[in-house]
Amino acid sequence: MAKRARVLSAIIAAVAAPVFAAPAAMADSTEITPMHHWGSCSNSGNTNDPGARCTSLSNGTLYVRKSADPSVTVQYYKSGGSSIYARLGFEQNGQNTWDSYKTMTYASEVVNRHFSRTWGPNSVGCTPVIGKLHVQNGTTYPTPTLGMC
Repeated sequence: MAKRARVLSAIIAAVAAPVFAAPAAMADSTEITPMHHWGSCSNSGNTNDPGARCTSLSNGTLYVRKSADPSVTVQYYKSGGSSIYARLGFEQNGQNTWDSYKTMTYASEVVNRHFSRTWGPNSVGCTPVIGKLHVQNGTTYPTPTLGMC
């Protein structure tokens, strides 16, 4: 009887573990949507999300995405290479808006390889935007233009 109880406990634990683990896994998706959920980046800069544009780089992908209020999110997913010291930003009406510089690293032990910044409706109008990644060495990588409204 004790053996049957241990087997039953093991079965219940195996079945219950994924159910109880789901909220923690879903917590990431309730924050800023990671860019890989916006789809793969085509050569034309389109993704599976009609509200996003992208640029494929040698060590990652740069995305710009709009939301309805309008807000703009610029994200960089680092997929390899050495660390860079860079900042995210966007251009609208010929004016650049930048976040602060930060170290962006790719390593197998680094869980968060997504770097993002969102600017809200008070700083974003309806004219089109270009997402940007500016590396401290002076190189700036743009996305294709994204219409905002």
